[in-house]
Amino acid sequence: MEPNIHRGNSLLTTNLSNLDINDVVVFNYSDSLFGKQVYVFRIVGKPKDVIEIKSGILYRNGSKANKIGTSYDYKVTMNEYADLKPNLVSDYDLRKKREDTLIVSLSEKVAINNNLDDRRFILSNDHSDNYINEVYGKNWNKDFFGPLTIPSGKYFVLGDNRDNSNDSRFIGLIDKEQIIGEVITTW
Repeated sequence: MEPNIHRGNSLLTTNLSNLDINDVVVFNYSDSLFGKQVYVFRIVGKPKDVIEIKSGILYRNGSKANKIGTSYDYKVTMNEYADLKPNLVSDYDLRKKREDTLIVSLSEKVAINNNLDDRRFILSNDHSDNYINEVYGKNWNKDFFGPLTIPSGKYFVLGDNRDNSNDSRFIGLIDKEQIIGEVITTW
């Protein structure tokens, strides 16, 4: 959830609120590889919403969704990386090295301030992600996903670090019963 919630932050939650778009929620999740876990993600789709991601841009019901301090992967040179190092989202931001180009995770604000917003690392439409295909039975990827209509009692959640998040694109929709509560503050 970086850049908005950092590794090691404490969270205060409530289960007394009505869940809405952009709420950050804590929920139980279990799989055969890691067992029971607690995840923290942002609700971007509620029941009856249609979610689609085109060229890395999230759409809800046909309109661009509001962004709340999201970060993405960007292509930068070695020299640019040295200049950006103090602005990286976390210690884990250096993703890949391709010849003289690095893939780093930056907040959108930092990318725009450094004139890098046109260098976002976006997968092509013909790239299929095996994990997404396993969950949804579709040849989608993190940057070209949907359209998907959210059924009753389900939620679609995304991490704020959009290119590095094991969220609903990969784990599927979240049942309302899995949600422990909404995050109301962090420290």
